[in-house]
Amino acid sequence: MLNKGSHKYNYQGLEAGYYDFRRKSLRKRWHDLKFKLVSTAVLEDSPNIIIDLGCGPGVFLRDFIPKDIQRIGFDI
Repeated sequence: MLNKGSHKYNYQGLEAGYYDFRRKSLRKRWHDLKFKLVSTAVLEDSPNIIIDLGCGPGVFLRDFIPKDIQRIGFDI
């Protein structure tokens, strides 16, 4: 549970599959557009490593960054 000041969020209360963007849904389409735009901009420079700070469940690194690029994700 996140507790920062008066903000509380219960991550255990999320419905099963909430972060599974592989399903056909509006959330998946929105994330696809956002992640494709970011990955295009990031991959223009042909990086050897991608570090994603605040990566959440790691969907961007898992699904939008090629496997031959070293990928590191951090989230608290």
